[in-house]
Amino acid sequence: MAELSTPGAATTPAEFPIVARLRHGGHLAFDRPLPLVCFHDRKARHELRDVSLELLTRGSPNHLIVEGGAALEEARPALDTLLAATIKEFGHCALVVLAEPSNRNQADVPQRTSPVVTFRFRAAREPERDALRAFQETLCRRKVRGLNIQVRVGDAVGSNALLDTFDGEGISRIVLELDPVFYSSNVGKLRGLLLRDFAERLHPALREMAYRLLDSKQQRTLQCAASLGRRHIDAHVEKIERGLSQLSRSFDLLLLLTPTNGEAAFQRFVSGGCERRPEFHYRTIYIDPDELRRTLYQLPIEKVDDPTLARLLREQREHIDNQLGMVAHRNSPKCLYGSLHVYGGVEDKLYRAGRGIAEAFVSDKDEEDGAVVGAEAFRKRVMQEFEHYRKQDPRFEARVLIRDDVTSLTVSEHTLLVPRTTSLSERRAEALLAHEVGVHLLTYHNGKTQPLELMSTGLAGYDQMQEGLAVIGEYLAGGLTPQRLRLLAARVIAVRQLVSGADFVEVFREVRKTFALPERHAFFVAMRVFRAGGFTKDAIYLRGVLDVLEHLRQGGRFESLLLGKYSAFHAPLVEELRWRKVLNPPALLPRVLKSSGGKRRLSALMGQPRTVFDLCQREAP
Repeated sequence: MAELSTPGAATTPAEFPIVARLRHGGHLAFDRPLPLVCFHDRKARHELRDVSLELLTRGSPNHLIVEGGAALEEARPALDTLLAATIKEFGHCALVVLAEPSNRNQADVPQRTSPVVTFRFRAAREPERDALRAFQETLCRRKVRGLNIQVRVGDAVGSNALLDTFDGEGISRIVLELDPVFYSSNVGKLRGLLLRDFAERLHPALREMAYRLLDSKQQRTLQCAASLGRRHIDAHVEKIERGLSQLSRSFDLLLLLTPTNGEAAFQRFVSGGCERRPEFHYRTIYIDPDELRRTLYQLPIEKVDDPTLARLLREQREHIDNQLGMVAHRNSPKCLYGSLHVYGGVEDKLYRAGRGIAEAFVSDKDEEDGAVVGAEAFRKRVMQEFEHYRKQDPRFEARVLIRDDVTSLTVSEHTLLVPRTTSLSERRAEALLAHEVGVHLLTYHNGKTQPLELMSTGLAGYDQMQEGLAVIGEYLAGGLTPQRLRLLAARVIAVRQLVSGADFVEVFREVRKTFALPERHAFFVAMRVFRAGGFTKDAIYLRGVLDVLEHLRQGGRFESLLLGKYSAFHAPLVEELRWRKVLNPPALLPRVLKSSGGKRRLSALMGQPRTVFDLCQREAP
């Protein structure tokens, strides 16, 4: 990273990014040559304490904030270098000044809660009119938290100290005048929530505008406006992101909320005639949730300039906070409330899908007979999978442990925990290799290779996409049987009953009756949703499958979902970061995608309106 230390200091395009504080007041940050530079002059403010326009300007990857003409002259060498490199690469650059309205005699401005954006061009050519339409459409596409933004075209830009010295071919000079609605002069504070919402909409609109100002050749080279975003992650963001990752790794939510005596509790439950709610034992809570929360909220996320990264970091903070709340309130009704916040309940559409599976597959035969794969044999299969992936990428690190204190296959970061009581058919063993290793451990590894550590620990709400991918992995391996689908549907029905107030025995009886589950399976379905006071995570498996099917129906690529751990909700943001080259393609792809059967089954889902019923594989492949 180049730093400008003295006025007139030489710099070259190879030294981007350029970051500097200006001795005459202000600072500059130039990420790389891009056809968009945003400016703001502190001296043009009517209210010096209103820093809202400065904060909006900082959201642009290339921005310059000055305090008058002397600071502009100080920054000019670096700015000229940027513009020369930009014109050489793109043939065009939009210079955008964010300013307050030139006419301040609007008595209603302080009462407004939504800004009027006045768009002023130095010269209104047809490409700029097209860019204005794109800007307006993107900015006003959807309402957020009550914002009702108006965009209007003002008179041509008059004299402007920041723009007057820039002219020539390939330069568009634009002034965006925004009503000062983001600052309350009565209390002397920013309306921070309103400002953040607006920033998340403004910068995509500015990128779209800059993209439309390029000629068709450059547009084809860039492919989309999202590629004009910030690429370099500064040390401040890295420190916050690393802090969030460390907090995520400091506790294992599933292990802390999962009973350690599941097998013994099942035996007592059956011996008692399946009439009494079992008593579950849990691991010692080895963290202090309040202490971790204190550390969590000391991370200065509000100082992150990049709106996309700031949003991901804020939502990650909230996600960790909710998880810590579940740990703090283990075995109380508050754990259920926290679980509903993180994982949701069971909406009607999902409930209907669960009931539909019960009706469609209730009479299917039990799983195929044949060789039984026990814990040790499955562990050896897992080790063979590890070796396969290490040959492709020596950085792949994972381990597998056989445990007495887990009742189902569980992945914790890079470790697969296998219950000692494991007993699988050959077909299900292959399917679960695709589920646990080919998705969970592989996306952890792929996330570890990304510049953002959170792609391995998981962005907020990542579990749903993970479990949906993992179940689709079972389908690609040819092992998504009717029995497996019934089990996933039984979990949905169990969560719905839990939230509706049913007790443990009622849920056990309902899923056993509706899905014809053996006592053991019905017990553990109920245990999973009643653990720790109520845990709704098991509804996300089937919902996640529906998310993945929708992604594939819309033409999305399965491989793009494997670059790390993230949710369908964050897919557009992750896609933006890929275009910006902040994130990389997945380092490894599941073995099943290279098999002829896997390719054929995936092809059958691409661009097609498939349902969960189309995934059922009654016969062995």
